[in-house]
Amino acid sequence: MKITNGQQLDFQNEDDEGFFIMSPPLWVMPVGPRISISNRVYMVNGVTLENGIQFEPDEDIFVHTLLSIRNSGSDVSSNTEITIHPGNYFVILEDNLPANCRVEDGLLVIDAGLLIPGDEFEQVLPFKLSPDIPKGVDLRTIIFSSELDYEGTAVEAKFNFADSSKVLLEVFDLEVKELTYSMISDSVVSVTARAGNRAMPTGKLWFRIYPIFGGGSYEFPIAEMLIDTFETNQTISLTGQFKPPSMDKSVEFIAIIDDGRSIREIIEVNNQLKTSFHLTALEDLMAGNGLLTIYPNPVHQELYMNYSLDSRYDRVRMIIYDMDGKMCFQSTDYPAYAGKHQAVQRLDLLPNGIYIYRFVAIKKGENPLQVTGRLVKE
Repeated sequence: MKITNGQQLDFQNEDDEGFFIMSPPLWVMPVGPRISISNRVYMVNGVTLENGIQFEPDEDIFVHTLLSIRNSGSDVSSNTEITIHPGNYFVILEDNLPANCRVEDGLLVIDAGLLIPGDEFEQVLPFKLSPDIPKGVDLRTIIFSSELDYEGTAVEAKFNFADSSKVLLEVFDLEVKELTYSMISDSVVSVTARAGNRAMPTGKLWFRIYPIFGGGSYEFPIAEMLIDTFETNQTISLTGQFKPPSMDKSVEFIAIIDDGRSIREIIEVNNQLKTSFHLTALEDLMAGNGLLTIYPNPVHQELYMNYSLDSRYDRVRMIIYDMDGKMCFQSTDYPAYAGKHQAVQRLDLLPNGIYIYRFVAIKKGENPLQVTGRLVKE
């Protein structure tokens, strides 16, 4: 039997008289090696990134990355190998590779050897930018976006290096990325969820949104979709409308991708996202600046954004920058019509640190509404 972290295991026992008794479910906990991987640009043309990027037009640009591997699990990871795909923008410098690195079928293979729990391994890897990059492409964007972070069980994984939006793992990993709701009338709530596929293509799975009353269980969805094909890096949206029985009662909404768990994934805990709706609480939260309230701050995994618009806008987006001005996150799909809204945004992949957020509502021919502030990720 193959089971995955976070997966629920139901089982039954047979008593002395031959009757089967259902036992409480067991939750699978991570046991064994757990590998954290980070591969970041470290040096460009012999100069570390902290001192800026320097290169001349029509000359080779040499890039060194720093690969960091850590075993944060409870068991030894033996014969640890990481395979990196250089993508369309990078060329592996085979002659400069360390002795524990090799190239196989165009892939860079790094042998990190034996890693006991708590062990860390670092390796500088040599590349150069491909001469086939089309003219006019911003090379700085390519360099800065060529980073990856991954943490999970020790599996055979191939990373598509050179574009952080295309980190491919030879596993399944679906996630609910956003969950938003909006008051579209005095008695109707519109709820929208967005799910993404971070790994291999899959399909034949359900995407659903449920209401939850009084902290109970969810039973009947207000929106559902059977996804026949879910491609790598694809994002799918689902929207439903709901009329609470009484505006004085609190209701939760939960969005679930792969409802029923027909797909065995490397990470199951990010398959759902939940938010609560209470009209009075929403009005209280909006009482501060009348436009935007975010919480919690510091944020760990999920950021809540409550905002109010006096009229319909063309687009509402949230952008997060690091302290060097590099854009680390952007979403442009939040509800943009008049009314009160809440969005729950998953930020678990954002590294810990201090950031600047910019919330913008844009309408053609008018000055945008903007709120800027500091966000701490822990």
